[in-house]
Amino acid sequence: MIIYTPPSESIGSGSEDIVIVNGPTHSYNISAGDTLLLILLYNTTDTTVDVGTAPADDDIAADIPVVDGFAAEHLTTYFATNKTLYFSGLSASSIIKLKIISTPVILP
Repeated sequence: MIIYTPPSESIGSGSEDIVIVNGPTHSYNISAGDTLLLILLYNTTDTTVDVGTAPADDDIAADIPVVDGFAAEHLTTYFATNKTLYFSGLSASSIIKLKIISTPVILP
């Protein structure tokens, strides 16, 4: 299940979104032009989490330590094309919050 919270504030001419991802698949489709700023992870047990653009990959973030049920990973990862983010190392009851800035496409 994906719960979408509408943009909370404007940053320049873009918008800032908080996305909550939970359930067994732990994947999220991110749009071209989006910048991923923050990943918050909530898990019932201590673990390490990888984030990638393919299942079990870690090209976005590797070995994020979840300690005492929580982790925060700060990023500035821009996506020029649509991608699917995959989160590995979490349980089915885990919750992932993503802070994303959607930037408008500027045409010449």
